[in-house]
Amino acid sequence: MQNLIEANPDLEIAKKEYDIAKMQVELDKIALYPTLFGSVTYNNYSNPVQTSTYNVFTTGQNGVTNSYTETLTPLQERYNEFSTNIG
Repeated sequence: MQNLIEANPDLEIAKKEYDIAKMQVELDKIALYPTLFGSVTYNNYSNPVQTSTYNVFTTGQNGVTNSYTETLTPLQERYNEFSTNIG
């Protein structure tokens, strides 16, 4: 009689359903555990230097005109940024 019971396909289905329900209980327990996540970001920004050249003319009180070339170099924009996020 035990062979007939073990050969019953309904018993195999019931065993599988039991295993699935047991795994679902374990997954539900795991879902309640606290989790930790995080990210790290690094940015490097650099604006290239652009120079400008101008011809400058000046006239003195005696009427003499002088000329020279002036090159202006603006400050270069540059920064590094490091940030973290943890939750």
